[in-house]
Amino acid sequence: MFGAEAGGSRPTAGPPSDEPAPDLIITLRAIVRSAAEQVSGHYAVLAADIPGDGGMYLVTCGLPEEADPHEWCALEGTGDILDSTEVFRVDDLAQLRARHGLPPLASALTTLIGAPIRLDEQLYGYLYVANKRCSGTFTSEDEEPVLAMATAAAAAIENARLLNLEHRRQQWLEASLEMTRVLLSDDERSRASRVAVRLLQDVTAADFAALVLVVDNTSTSEGAIAIDAVSGIDAGRLLGASERLQGLSARVAATGERVISPNITEEPGFDPPAGAVKAMSMLGPAMYLPLTAAGEVLGLLIIGWLRGASSDHVAPTEVGLAEMIAGQVALALHQLQAREMVTDDRDRIAHDLDETTVGRLVAVDAHLADTVKMISEPGARDRVNAAIDGLHEANQQLRAAITTLQRRRPPDEDRGEGAP
Repeated sequence: MFGAEAGGSRPTAGPPSDEPAPDLIITLRAIVRSAAEQVSGHYAVLAADIPGDGGMYLVTCGLPEEADPHEWCALEGTGDILDSTEVFRVDDLAQLRARHGLPPLASALTTLIGAPIRLDEQLYGYLYVANKRCSGTFTSEDEEPVLAMATAAAAAIENARLLNLEHRRQQWLEASLEMTRVLLSDDERSRASRVAVRLLQDVTAADFAALVLVVDNTSTSEGAIAIDAVSGIDAGRLLGASERLQGLSARVAATGERVISPNITEEPGFDPPAGAVKAMSMLGPAMYLPLTAAGEVLGLLIIGWLRGASSDHVAPTEVGLAEMIAGQVALALHQLQAREMVTDDRDRIAHDLDETTVGRLVAVDAHLADTVKMISEPGARDRVNAAIDGLHEANQQLRAAITTLQRRRPPDEDRGEGAP
């Protein structure tokens, strides 16, 4: 598939994608123009896969209006070019196309010289120059400059790939830090989870993203999951749903191992929860990433793209970056659980103090108040009254401590699910 044409007059068909870096296109245009000039060719085309931009791009120079650059790329499947490790020359394009059963050229292209755009073992594409101006055929003397230009193009594309990779890493790192900050903030829990999942969907350009919590995964139970937050397909209907732990979710929860697939619906044991069948049946590339902390799988991140999306989403670099986010989310969830346990303990202690200790102090206070009436000696009565005042002060301090211990109601708890 071709994403865009640079330097020519006609766009090529292909899936929506970001344009390659302008600096790279400027460099490739200069290389293509230089290649044509150095070997006295009328036309030149560079067809290359630019990593991180979702498809093949064409950079042309001098191509006539009636020429279709895709005709050139059909040559890549022929043994004459596919087996070439360096420069290749074709003295009669019409004869070559006839030999391989390709349709005749619609334009007046006759001769060709080209070289693979290769760096180490990585093949990015091909650089072609066509129609020698004077002699009509390209010679061995033309091979060196064409190969040099192809090598320069490979270096430029590799540099762009590394810059794109660094840019992606920065995007993922920023998203990871922001998701962790949101999850550990004082925001109401479900709202924080929804914000975090939207951040995940944005950085992955996913069509479906969900944070799924393992509710029960003991040996005495089949286990259950709760869809804590979801964004994308059927998000509103799935939010907050509780489902049986099954399929790939069960496998990930049991083993702690990720599931990465270019076509998730064909993965053995796919079997999504009943409530998610419709949404997830539309997915192609997808990831199931375990949220593991302290040796326990707390849940999963599920990230998916609609069927037909580029498999670049499950490339090793993207998987590694997604796992970085999963690790951060797992640590945040573990801290939240620890915080909730502390809060529960404080609530229990506050309840016990309120129900027992305060009650006993009140009873002692009342008993002393009744007793002081029976004391006739003024000095003794004053001492008991002072003790009663001390009990009153201790009671007030204890009640203040109980108030501090008690769980505070989250400020957004009374808002509806769709509150902004």
